[in-house]
Amino acid sequence: MKPFYVVFSKKEQLENKKVIEEILNSFQNPSNLKNTEIYLKKLQEIVPDLDEFPSDLEASQALDVCAFFAEILEYITDKNQDRILTILELALRPIETELEEKLNLNPNLSIAETDEILQQQPIIKQQIEFLNNVVLR
Repeated sequence: MKPFYVVFSKKEQLENKKVIEEILNSFQNPSNLKNTEIYLKKLQEIVPDLDEFPSDLEASQALDVCAFFAEILEYITDKNQDRILTILELALRPIETELEEKLNLNPNLSIAETDEILQQQPIIKQQIEFLNNVVLR
């Protein structure tokens, strides 16, 4: 997820990608996650306003990244199982969008056929593994 925010930050010449790095690093040490409110506050400060970046794919993906990390932090706080599906969807949406374009998938494929192709991609497998390690541990 981080690369999507980094691309947006570079394109818009923003220095706020460090917040994403800080949150990612906090996942390595669960004791750092005791103060999720601090991370949520920092995250809110860097959420792109899509009104400022109309029809901008990178801004939309950066927004997904922020929503993804916010949902994980909220889940860590409240352990609400309903968040897991949202986290998974937010984690995979920008990657799937990029892969569909990169792989030049046939638009006539069914959703199931597209999903089957995407599920075989290493980046999707890595993202699911990350989610299993962070969210479902």
